[in-house]
Amino acid sequence: MSKGPAQRSLVALAFAVLAPATFGLPAAAQTAPSDTVATMERHLDALQTIADENGGNRAAGTPGYRASVDYAAKVLERAGYAVTRQRFEVKTFELTRKPVVAKVRPEARRLRDGKDYLVFDYSGSAEIQGPVVPARGIRVPPPANGKGLASGCSADDFPAETRHAIALVQRGGCFFTDKIENARRAGAKAILIFNTGLDGETAPLSVTAGEDNDLPAVFLSYGAGRDLYRSARQRRTVVRLDIRGTIKTKATWNVIADTAEGDPDRTLVVGAHLDSVPEGPGINDNGSGTALVLAAAEDLAKRSTKPRNRVRFALWAAEEIGLLGSTHYVLSLSKRERARIFAYLNFDMVGSPNYVRFIDRTRGDARSEAIGALFEKAFARRGLGAGHVNSKGMTDTASFLEAGIPTAGLFAGTDDLKTKSQQRRYGGTAGEPYDACYHRACDTTENISRRALEEFSDAALRVIRQMARRKPSQIFATTSVEMAAPAATAEPELLYRGPYALR
Repeated sequence: MSKGPAQRSLVALAFAVLAPATFGLPAAAQTAPSDTVATMERHLDALQTIADENGGNRAAGTPGYRASVDYAAKVLERAGYAVTRQRFEVKTFELTRKPVVAKVRPEARRLRDGKDYLVFDYSGSAEIQGPVVPARGIRVPPPANGKGLASGCSADDFPAETRHAIALVQRGGCFFTDKIENARRAGAKAILIFNTGLDGETAPLSVTAGEDNDLPAVFLSYGAGRDLYRSARQRRTVVRLDIRGTIKTKATWNVIADTAEGDPDRTLVVGAHLDSVPEGPGINDNGSGTALVLAAAEDLAKRSTKPRNRVRFALWAAEEIGLLGSTHYVLSLSKRERARIFAYLNFDMVGSPNYVRFIDRTRGDARSEAIGALFEKAFARRGLGAGHVNSKGMTDTASFLEAGIPTAGLFAGTDDLKTKSQQRRYGGTAGEPYDACYHRACDTTENISRRALEEFSDAALRVIRQMARRKPSQIFATTSVEMAAPAATAEPELLYRGPYALR
């Protein structure tokens, strides 16, 4: 799971089928044992082996990811599915040298990368020294309720002195890309955006400026931004920026497999992201979700009762760099193809060692809540309770929600700390992360809870089987929503696009 703005226009659907896979399946993974957890563990072992043989990770654009695609495709092909690899290109931003963000006058101070600031993804590259000019509407300290924070959201917020200077604005009120565009139009030669200072909003964030941006852009902690603001109000304050980055274009692939049976006008999509972060093999994030999707596909293929609805199993590329695979897939669908999809189920991290049982669904979307209720009942059959969260754009549900397709999924937790009430409900250890190895090299097969795999896979397979055989009108019977052609839901509350905060 992630903690890049999507394209807005639809493009033609284009699939590219590659040459036969070269990565060999372990002998134990070539059959589908009745024990779902054992099946998932074999898939996890295979993904671990892939990472070990390819530099320690399975990140998008790497040989480890390509080998993961080959492995997943072979599993699905041997289960009897016709597999399509959906090829597309991703643009990645990489810093080519360590950035410099430093206050030059009235006193010299070099800010700390990761502590005081983070460079925007797709920041423009330049070496700049110039005065800091605060935009109007900055609130230091911030209002207790957070209302009224909208610095930089209007072109009028930037005084004339902004031209050829470095603009300073505060988070809040609109998208970061809007603030950047307003600063550019005001003639700024760089922009610094700092956090609000509200509870939980003090540290620097990972933020994307969008692929077409050329303005150097840096996100500051509240403390660093506050100090610059106060200094700039009192006297001329000069900052030096040296940011050097490059954009690389890489090919990558989604893996898609449809059941031969089932009404294609009633398609259920079941998905998970296949890529890891560069820092590690990603066995919980998201080998666990990948293993669950593969095990579910194998389970459905060998069942004597065939699905009444078409089921599409999908493994997404490049989730960790902005939900790019699932976004590409949804944008590639025609209006007719989107209307055929009645629901999307997402599985992102279902093996966290200090896990919680979270159901990810959007409050206020009646159809998504109806799917969430199915997961809740599936857990309850085993006497297990579950909580509800809204990922708000951190995982692959985002583009489906934006297209008006109801979604829900399962999630066992990232690096947030387990509370005492969660310890009482789910077990484990309060005060410790759900997954201490989240986005780290230690996210290996040793980082997986077998008990979590058992509980989550049982609920997931139960719901997938139900939704594969029941009419959408039965699944959503309590919503009184017309299901003939899904219409756009209320605007989803997306605050992130994968790892990047949007506003």
